[in-house]
Amino acid sequence: AAQLGLCTVTWSCRGLDGVTHADPARVLARLERGIAPRAILTLHDGHEPGHPCDRSACLVVAEALLPKLRAAGCASRALVIVGDGISLAESPTRMA
Repeated sequence: AAQLGLCTVTWSCRGLDGVTHADPARVLARLERGIAPRAILTLHDGHEPGHPCDRSACLVVAEALLPKLRAAGCASRALVIVGDGISLAESPTRMA
């Protein structure tokens, strides 16, 4: 990555919400433990090609997690598809 002028970025905490029959309470507890400055928490949007299953846990967890992030003074950024790649959304959503 460095040879291409890129920086490798990965998550610091996975919710594991994409597994079959994910329990929202367990997913939320995992992500809550990961809340910290500059943390990268992963939560799926519910779409994984070729792997259909109920992703409603994501919605339940997001509704509970976003206020906790706000209370911790954290910002939320979405990943968006741009052409053939993925990028951060234009501007962060500061949750203050």
